[in-house]
Amino acid sequence: MKRISRLMVKKVAVLGAGMMGSAITVPLADSGNYVNLWGTEYDVPILEHIRKTSMHPSLKANLPKQVNVFYPEELDKALYDREVVFIAVTSDAAKTILKRALPYMGNARKVIILSKGIHVENDKIMSLSQVVSEGIKSMERDIDVISVGGPCIAEELVKRVPTLGVYASYNLNSALDCKKVFETDYYKIIATDDVIGVELCAALKNSYAIAIGWSYGLSDAGDYKTVYNLESLLLTQAIKEMRVIVKSFGGNDETVIGPAGLGDLNVTIKKVEGRNVNFGRLLGKGMSFEEAIKCMHVSGKTTIEGVPTAIKIYEFLTRSEHLSQILDELILLKALTNVLKGKISVKEALSEILEDISKD
Repeated sequence: MKRISRLMVKKVAVLGAGMMGSAITVPLADSGNYVNLWGTEYDVPILEHIRKTSMHPSLKANLPKQVNVFYPEELDKALYDREVVFIAVTSDAAKTILKRALPYMGNARKVIILSKGIHVENDKIMSLSQVVSEGIKSMERDIDVISVGGPCIAEELVKRVPTLGVYASYNLNSALDCKKVFETDYYKIIATDDVIGVELCAALKNSYAIAIGWSYGLSDAGDYKTVYNLESLLLTQAIKEMRVIVKSFGGNDETVIGPAGLGDLNVTIKKVEGRNVNFGRLLGKGMSFEEAIKCMHVSGKTTIEGVPTAIKIYEFLTRSEHLSQILDELILLKALTNVLKGKISVKEALSEILEDISKD
């Protein structure tokens, strides 16, 4: 097991004891860092289970013994003297949790975002790194913000399956520092300064996973025995459109064909129990948006990140004088948005997609 120099060891706090927040504590602890795991009010049953057994109830794996667990009311203790803070709550909760944490982050030098999503404020698209950066301005200190992307399933990372993460920061040296400090024999890191590309890929892959999930639903419903052709068609169209969007927003479109884009999308659609791909699967079976949402809620999956992301980005682009010109190239995103709004069925969407693709 790779161990880092004691001079490089960091005191780390992970905010959010869900699956990814808990899983990341494994390589952080294995690389020799001091790790605190704090959970929100929603995480209390998880925290209690970990404290009693060391096992995360959803991940079905033990966390390292050196990981210290803290309850919601112990946020000040969890953050005391911490140099690095990971944010691992849902994207819509990230801003609120950061606001709660800021008063106790006096020693923080890095904020690392595991959450994936976007915000729309004052009619503009904001990445999570922008939201976090605005939040920490009040601290009047230099704190580097780093976004994490790449193909990473928590259930595999916690079991030390070889995994590659992409750490993106406008301060490339800060991302490289993370590589030196957090890498292990099984957890490797690519450092980049393409924050826009990595963050957009992380958000968009959830939306496009819904569309690719349609193909699996059609197969389940008996429309087709296998759907390899359709899956590949939708996957390649998704990558094509992600490149257009990333480039238009000022990112590097090459990021899309790397681990942060293609890699993350691939692992998202391959994960059988994944929320976004399963939601798309239900739509492909013929369910309405409302029926599919209800079905997901019954199974305990209340957050479908790709839904608001698709709608927010498409609506933003339609209102943008500068960016609306790329809409003609976003065939799949347009169809997906219309399905999510209940304007057309999945089969109607696929007919439109096939017709538009054949015009190229």
